[in-house]
Amino acid sequence: MVSQGTHRLGIVAQEQHDFAAAEQWYRKSLAIKEKLGDAHSAATTLAMLGMLKGLQKDYVASGAWLIKAAAVFIAAKDSQLIKVTDQIFMRSYREAPPEDQQKLEAMWREAGLGELPSEAA
Repeated sequence: MVSQGTHRLGIVAQEQHDFAAAEQWYRKSLAIKEKLGDAHSAATTLAMLGMLKGLQKDYVASGAWLIKAAAVFIAAKDSQLIKVTDQIFMRSYREAPPEDQQKLEAMWREAGLGELPSEAA
């Protein structure tokens, strides 16, 4: 499937630290998955975009992508991907400066996701 290929190209670019190319590939994959109505697979790509932004130290953008992914995984009751997404979100949260931490916490709550994930998640 084309969306899988573009997603994998994003992973390859990310591993090579070509973050601009990785984002382009992830966005192409996301567009295809959304067009197909595959919300769960789209959420996986949202999480990858969140991870990518965290690697770039853009913690607020990272959080925004991860929150979108978390909401889909919660709705799908996918406990494994909820846990993974929570861990990635909390990594970005811990690395973020205090002002970004405040924004991330507010974004999490505004999305209706409750308290921040526990550190043990």
